[in-house]
Amino acid sequence: MASDDPSAPSYGDQPPYMPRPGAGAQRPPWATVPTDPAQQFQAPQPPRPPKKRRALRVTLLVVGSIVGLFIVLAVIVAVLGPKATPAASQSSMPVTHAPGNATTTPPLNTFTDPAGGVCFAGSETDGYCPGDSPSPTPPPPPPPTYNPVTDSQWQLIQENPDGYVGQTFTVTGTVTQHDANTGADEFRADAGPADNPNTNTIFDGSNDGSQVAPLQVGQSFTAEVSVEGSITYTTTLGGSDTAPELLVVSITQT
Repeated sequence: MASDDPSAPSYGDQPPYMPRPGAGAQRPPWATVPTDPAQQFQAPQPPRPPKKRRALRVTLLVVGSIVGLFIVLAVIVAVLGPKATPAASQSSMPVTHAPGNATTTPPLNTFTDPAGGVCFAGSETDGYCPGDSPSPTPPPPPPPTYNPVTDSQWQLIQENPDGYVGQTFTVTGTVTQHDANTGADEFRADAGPADNPNTNTIFDGSNDGSQVAPLQVGQSFTAEVSVEGSITYTTTLGGSDTAPELLVVSITQT
């Protein structure tokens, strides 16, 4: 192609530039090279890693550092921090402030009663803490007395022996039966007050059989007894009879 510049040398008609295939092809002098950087050839750049994955790693690193810092601080506080003393944590007594910014705890005065109860000194009643007082023990029953039975008393016992169970007194009498039918520890006698011992009576010596075993028919005695009630027994004639029954506490032959 002819140039419009009259001063340019003329090379005649030239065919259009056709580069030969293959590397190292020579560019003819008339071939121009683009001077625009956007049109120049650039080597391909290596792919860059995604920005999101890099940001995630940075975030995890920051969070891990913060957590580790808190763990270290917690260990330091647990090892070097102040500890409450057992006395201060368990005491519920008021604390008074003494001069010189010192604190004192008043002594704890307690009282222990015979039952093992513990309370503040001065709150006990009759030697026992509140709510720990034992029930009053009933006094023991008085020992029985064995006064000689009177005529009127004996008359009431004859009429209703079961109404005077447990009554104690002294009677006199004479043995009327003491054999295989009565048994070794029982006998039958006419007994009553010393001036009128004529009531058919059964004596039970089971409390101490050795006391009544030696007794024989016809022997007189004085006995401390307790009323057991009435007893009905079969007579030697095949009939029956009811008599007062007395428990022998002690007996003396007269």
